[in-house]
Amino acid sequence: MSINMEIIFKVIMVTWIILGIMSFYLFQISKNYSFKTKYFKYFLILTTILFILYIGLMRIPLIILLIASVIIIIIQFLNYKNTRFCNKCGSTVLSRMLISKAEFCSKCGEKLIK
Repeated sequence: MSINMEIIFKVIMVTWIILGIMSFYLFQISKNYSFKTKYFKYFLILTTILFILYIGLMRIPLIILLIASVIIIIIQFLNYKNTRFCNKCGSTVLSRMLISKAEFCSKCGEKLIK
């Protein structure tokens, strides 16, 4: 591993650690419904772009990068579609079902809007 790749690897690790801590606080601990509904999609777009960029830096064949990119985009789309936020208590509600969405908050029982 050359010096440049070592620096790139360290930047990638620090970036993911910061993003992980931020996302845990903003989307799991925080109860700010309006923030979550406004910025969740932008957070997913940012992490999708960064993840694809980091995979591209690994110098893998283009076809594998394209396949990985499609898979990452599909996963993030499912994350977006299956994540809802409670307007009463601000909780993040994840639906584990691919077809149906959560209709009620698992913390307070409030009907979810989206």
